[in-house]
Amino acid sequence: MQMTLMENTIAATIDQISSLGMINRQLADQNTKEMIQKLNTKIGSVSDKILSLSGGNQQKIILSRWLLENPK
Repeated sequence: MQMTLMENTIAATIDQISSLGMINRQLADQNTKEMIQKLNTKIGSVSDKILSLSGGNQQKIILSRWLLENPK
């Protein structure tokens, strides 16, 4: 199964943006769009599949996932 850009971006922080098993979609969308903008990732929509992106933009999405963890 291919994951969307949003699913890929929030995968590592899903526990921080969900409550009682329900994902806060507004927060997920906000976090995803913020990281896409910060890394200048070229996308069509956050609901696009990650494999629809070029290799470099795929890497930016994966990097976004870990940057949302606020590493030191």
